[in-house]
Amino acid sequence: MEHLINAHSLVRHSGKMLLVAVLALQLGVLFAHRAHVGVVGADLYLVPPTNGSILVGDHDLLATLSMQRSTISQQESKIDRLADEHATQTAQISTLQQQLSELLFAVSAQTATISEQETKLERLAGQLQTDVLFVAGDARTIDGEDGVNVGVFSSLALTTEGVPVISYQDLTNQNLKLAVCNNVLCTMPTIRTVDSAGAVGKGTSLALTSVEDHPVISYYDETNSALKLAVCHDFTCSNVTLLTIAFSGDVGSFNSLALTLHDDHPVITYYDAEHGDLKLAVCGDTTCTNKTTRTVDSEENVGASVELALTSNDIPVIAYRDVSNANLKLAMCDDATCSTATIRTIDSVGLHLSLALTSHGHPIIAYYSATNADLLINVCANAACTASTIRTVDSAGMVGRYVSLDLTRSDDPVISYHDGTNMNLKMTVCADTTCYQPMERTISRAGDVGRFTALKVSPRGNALISFYDDTNTALKLVHVDL
Repeated sequence: MEHLINAHSLVRHSGKMLLVAVLALQLGVLFAHRAHVGVVGADLYLVPPTNGSILVGDHDLLATLSMQRSTISQQESKIDRLADEHATQTAQISTLQQQLSELLFAVSAQTATISEQETKLERLAGQLQTDVLFVAGDARTIDGEDGVNVGVFSSLALTTEGVPVISYQDLTNQNLKLAVCNNVLCTMPTIRTVDSAGAVGKGTSLALTSVEDHPVISYYDETNSALKLAVCHDFTCSNVTLLTIAFSGDVGSFNSLALTLHDDHPVITYYDAEHGDLKLAVCGDTTCTNKTTRTVDSEENVGASVELALTSNDIPVIAYRDVSNANLKLAMCDDATCSTATIRTIDSVGLHLSLALTSHGHPIIAYYSATNADLLINVCANAACTASTIRTVDSAGMVGRYVSLDLTRSDDPVISYHDGTNMNLKMTVCADTTCYQPMERTISRAGDVGRFTALKVSPRGNALISFYDDTNTALKLVHVDL
């Protein structure tokens, strides 16, 4: 009778010939009884003699092998169970790791939320402190306490948080300077000299980029009779690029800057004094490495006392003085580079003017009437200003020079200006868009104050005004509750 025994069941992973050799040595009795041993493929063949069994000692070899196979099978079952347990534990560890990751993410999110709340609390604390200043109406000296004559030609801009940034001229050193406030109150401003190459800094116009609040300033280079541009690469302007925008003849003594809404490209309108023209430079990038220059109006001598605003589509709107006829004019460009423009005469007077656009794109212009020494306002009824309302805002003495205009969220005008009779800083708050009921108030009367005013309405609805204190030759800032 032939018995088939799988070699791998007997000794796992052993060579076949080794198995045969071992069996041959230990089962020498097989040969004595004419038993046969052989290997075919992976199988070991043992053929016992016809009259007996294959014995090892006192044990039947086949029975022993059967027991070993049973033991091996049990061990394999244990290995399978251990593998299953290992897989279960691995899955549990993976689940725990996932839960830990989610917990760490939640902790990180809570930490960020706490940080934001702390920042909001700090802002609220600053606003509470500001409220005290709003009530008191005290002006803060920003620059000039060291006896240097600073603060003329000031231009004011606010960050999205309402923090003031002011460009102005250092009259003593004929430099362009910048004050970057550290908070709404401007308790510790950073003062920078942005340009000191020659007599520079007259006629400054300031704007902040939309994303990072980097200052951009247009100004007049008196030494070279040129229009210049300073592009700051950080909030405090520690890194700045200075560019000459126009230099042919005498250009830029009156200028106004705005940044395009979507890409912060500078747009500058300016006065060409040599030719008596109103011009416009539209930059093709943020540093104005390429630009389109247009002559917007060249009829007689035009372009002094100029103000620029951009519509929601970045179309330039320019208010300016017709020097030859002493008129107030308005140019509404037909496209972003002002290839053509519609020009209107708004009033027969107009000096020291300021322009703003309502939320509907309607121009509003505050200006000084040299004829009556009054502050006037022109409110256009539509974007093309085909009809408008002109009102006298203040006529108490010689008022209205160094005017600055901004609008509330309801498009109600707020105007700062100089009271030349009393040498005070004044402000008018309109109760409606057409300023039917103007409310005037004196903001500061400490000496000769209120020239070179710049006004902005803050995100929280208060007015901030920078101005020149002639008595103390200093740049000052005041917060006023509306």
